[in-house]
Amino acid sequence: MGVLLLSAIFILFIPSCRTEPLAPQEPVLVLLSPSYGETLPVGPVEVRIYVENFKLTEIEGQDNVFGQGHLIYYLDTDMPVKPDAPAVTISGTNFISSETSYTWADVTPGTHTFSVQLVNNDNTPLMAPVTQRVVLDLVTQ
Repeated sequence: MGVLLLSAIFILFIPSCRTEPLAPQEPVLVLLSPSYGETLPVGPVEVRIYVENFKLTEIEGQDNVFGQGHLIYYLDTDMPVKPDAPAVTISGTNFISSETSYTWADVTPGTHTFSVQLVNNDNTPLMAPVTQRVVLDLVTQ
């Protein structure tokens, strides 16, 4: 009985004595606004996001550090997600930032795609790209 009790305590105790580190949690990117399919008036459009498990920094063009980097906001262009290649697009279609919101000024009437991507310090996509995208209509009122 005593050996059985000690065996049970030993089995319960072993899992709590982990020596290897827990795996880091994956970065999370949530698009808070605007909402998919929403209709907005022409003019400025604010894109707001939420980030978790990723440190936003202003260190652009520096060596990559696991779990840190910044954001690239995109308007009406495909997000480059090829590893080891900069995720920037032609001038006027992207904005690099460490802020969780960005306002596109003077957006014209029509259907537009707003996207955002977490990137490394050197502007390359994360190994498993972390992106969000929304399509909506802007109308003249």
